[in-house]
Amino acid sequence: MLETNNYLKKYLLPLFLILANFIFKGIYLDGNSLGGDEPFSVYVSQLNISPLVSYLSTGNNPPLFELFLHYWIKCFGISEFSVRFPSLIFSCLTVFFIYRIGLRNFNIRIAFYASLFFIFSNYQITYAHEARVYSLMGMLTAMSMYYFLELVNGKRKEIRFVKTAFLLVNILLIYAHYFGFFVLFIQFICILFNKQIRKAHSRFWISGSLLILLAYLPNIKVLLERVTTSAGIGGTWLTPPTGFVDLYNMLWKFTNAPVVAALTIILMVSAFIKFILLKRKNQLSASFQSKLIVTWFLLPFIGMFLISYQTPLFLDRYLMFVSIGFCLFLALIADFMIRKTNWKYIIPALFCLLFIITSKPNLSTKRNVREVVRVLKELKQDKESLTLFCPHHFSFNIAYYYDRTLFTTIDETDIYKLIDSKMGQESVIGINNITEADFKGKKQVIYLDAAASFSFPGNGILDSLNQHYRLQKEVTIDDFFVIYDFKKAN
Repeated sequence: MLETNNYLKKYLLPLFLILANFIFKGIYLDGNSLGGDEPFSVYVSQLNISPLVSYLSTGNNPPLFELFLHYWIKCFGISEFSVRFPSLIFSCLTVFFIYRIGLRNFNIRIAFYASLFFIFSNYQITYAHEARVYSLMGMLTAMSMYYFLELVNGKRKEIRFVKTAFLLVNILLIYAHYFGFFVLFIQFICILFNKQIRKAHSRFWISGSLLILLAYLPNIKVLLERVTTSAGIGGTWLTPPTGFVDLYNMLWKFTNAPVVAALTIILMVSAFIKFILLKRKNQLSASFQSKLIVTWFLLPFIGMFLISYQTPLFLDRYLMFVSIGFCLFLALIADFMIRKTNWKYIIPALFCLLFIITSKPNLSTKRNVREVVRVLKELKQDKESLTLFCPHHFSFNIAYYYDRTLFTTIDETDIYKLIDSKMGQESVIGINNITEADFKGKKQVIYLDAAASFSFPGNGILDSLNQHYRLQKEVTIDDFFVIYDFKKAN
């Protein structure tokens, strides 16, 4: 029925999948505290446009998401639910384009399987619940590949619209994240090694590439500076891979559980062996669409892993564009393995079931800043008590839950200045080293270690407090935050 009912295929099923994604990922949208880099993005998004763009030019991401969030916040505020809602919408639109890629280039089975893998992926749930750029990046990647295949297929009458959409989406993609260039590179590689497509569309690829480059000129200097910094002496904050186990661990993140990752590896090897055997017998030839999906997943997945030995960048969030290709890749090989009518659904059904039963819509990010601030306030005995936290850049996290009105007060010349000043009046101070702390005359000092050993090892804070005070209480939250309550010895 699914194979033949066009109304069901084109409208009802994708609508059902989008609603399923919206409900499944939306239920616990504000379940976790705003944490990690989320408060930074939300705070910076409140800046006026010029200082916002200027400030983000020194960071690791272009400004597209924060520009969008800037106007969103003006309309809907800065609650956890509000600032994360765009990421949920981006996730829902990604489902639609994954489904369309599968349906128009393969079959309804692959479209359906890939959509389910995306919906019930804990990796995708995490970023649909985060007020950061990654869900937007995933959506733009799926859109880019969809319009790319529409151009290659040349099936649509509205070819002018498709060309315009393709160019616009790719421009937005590289303004959303620098790794969007990897998506363009994958498309370039696939065209380069296909003579027929290269010749048929050569004029558009050349003119289109020049238009994309022209549109990106305002940010090209920033891009070159970021590439130079990352590849230079300072490098990135990431560490090189420890071995092939990192590939497995990343696959584990894409597939929810170790058993699913192991079965995925078995399926990949089995599909490769079957493909080689059939190709040797001249019983199979891979289509351009199949080659694109395989390249989309494997080339950057393995390539970024190998590059990371020189310039570390093999991080789960940076592989968002790879994860979209992975959903389609897994659906493709699961559908490929068994072709007999009575048995062809066994492997895909198994993987769909495993994704569903291992998914966690209320997945904890282990960044419960809401609880951390509650404990800090509870431990504080009077206004004279000093609260220290390290590292200093954790200020946005603390301020968001300590005083929401303070979080909406912006100083565009120095984004930390007002927050530091206002929290300092409450004797809540962020530091990176013990030399920055003055606890003279304080009877109580509360110290929050927010993974300080990672950002500022050897900061000397805890050692100094242990020398001058007596530890009364120690509270650990999510194995990430440790709160120490020190009092002056009598």
